[in-house]
Amino acid sequence: MTRKLFALSALTLALSACGGGGGDDTSDNTSTTPPPPPPPYSIRVDSAESVEENSSLTVDVSTSGGEGSESITASIRRTGEDSDDETGGNASGVTVEQTSEGFVFRFGDITYKRDEYTITIEATKGDDTKSETVEVVVNNESGNQTAAYVDSVQSVLPAQRQFIAEWLMVERLVKGVNLSGGDIDIKDIKPLYVNATSGDGVDNNTLLSGHVSDDRISGYADNSVNESDAFDGFLANVSAEICEPPRCFSEHLIRVKPMFDYVFERSGDVIQEPAYGDVAFDADTGTYSIFYAVPDNGSFDDQGNWTFKPEFEYLSDIIVAGHEAAQTFSSAE
Repeated sequence: MTRKLFALSALTLALSACGGGGGDDTSDNTSTTPPPPPPPYSIRVDSAESVEENSSLTVDVSTSGGEGSESITASIRRTGEDSDDETGGNASGVTVEQTSEGFVFRFGDITYKRDEYTITIEATKGDDTKSETVEVVVNNESGNQTAAYVDSVQSVLPAQRQFIAEWLMVERLVKGVNLSGGDIDIKDIKPLYVNATSGDGVDNNTLLSGHVSDDRISGYADNSVNESDAFDGFLANVSAEICEPPRCFSEHLIRVKPMFDYVFERSGDVIQEPAYGDVAFDADTGTYSIFYAVPDNGSFDDQGNWTFKPEFEYLSDIIVAGHEAAQTFSSAE
């Protein structure tokens, strides 16, 4: 009996030494790896560098990385100026709308050659804040067209005094009519040309030389003079309705009407006679003419580009050719 108890005790001690023989192991040998941190917070902004007045600019904004709640804001101010208090920090005359992809900025009329703006996009996520700036130029479309009109007149003033462009146009018309069976002698038109260039009413002041060389116009080019101050005088004197003689440009140009009438009246059915009107400028070709702005002859689009009706398309090439000849003549003076 004593031997059995001893053996049982020894077995019990052996099992205890082995951890209880088959009992649960309470030790934990596994380890937990923490998740990697999110990538750094970043922002990307895409935008055009310039737009026209009375148009909109879309600024695309995208962000990545970071953690936490996110907010994105935009502000705009004129470059070099402080924020306008009356508009809550945004430049006056500009509206801002947030979209799912970024922001839309809408611009109205501008008075100078260009307005320059700085757009700031600020994005915050958790404790991280990132910002990007965009420099944008808004161009004065109407003012720049008038400036191009002035340049067009200025580049041909010496030739305009002698109707170089108009005489070349008449020559081209006569040649076209005669090639199609007409019989017009260009020498018969010469007296009408002489009368246009030297007859009663000729006055060099009519040609606006004082206005096209005005310092206000060069001031518009360097953005120091606004559109109205620079061009109101010029526009008043090219308008037949409000000009004050002798500075009526349309009145000057209409002096060539007898030359053209002579050709049209003898052209038969070769060419169709166009209507005459107030002088106007075609932004597409950079030329001006008394055949533009007349609804019977064609029409302007919203960008100031003139398109002749099919029956008057023959005028387009000779107007451009005449203007080029006048520029060549004037540059040699």
